[in-house]
Amino acid sequence: VDALGNLYIADTNNERIRKVDTDGIITTFAGTGQFGWSGNGGPAVTATLHDLTTWIMPGMHAAANIQADQSFAETIISRADGLIAVSENTRQDAIRVLGIAPEKITTIHSGVAPEYFDAKPTPRQRPYVLFVGTIEPRKNLDTLLDAWKMVREETRREFDLVVAGPKGWGPGDTYS
Repeated sequence: VDALGNLYIADTNNERIRKVDTDGIITTFAGTGQFGWSGNGGPAVTATLHDLTTWIMPGMHAAANIQADQSFAETIISRADGLIAVSENTRQDAIRVLGIAPEKITTIHSGVAPEYFDAKPTPRQRPYVLFVGTIEPRKNLDTLLDAWKMVREETRREFDLVVAGPKGWGPGDTYS
């Protein structure tokens, strides 16, 4: 389901991805109705874009990540019948940076796994500021840590800074 309430369904037997809008109107989002994208004998292809930071901020990525994203763009994105962006910002980046036609890419926000709906809160003794993300240079956590040091001491005593996320590439200075 996207931000406008449209539902997307894989219509596998008819080689299409269908969109059902909030009025119940069904249209084809991706696929030609022929076996394979553009009828070439392969399956209809839809790809999801999470961000374009390897194009926008290449200095913040390992060379292998940049190569992997370029390969993904050349082999998957260019052949996809339809694309999904996990945010409107990513959609706009794809249009601007990769030249994707606006009608070919739709924003559909990531879902939340059902097991998180019953998660029990962990009581904390103090309120906190929360950072969630992979700990790597492109997330700019070092700037957050430097800024936290500049916050008034009485405020830091009142609030905790909580950092949550897996270790990514190159976070050595951040951990020290």
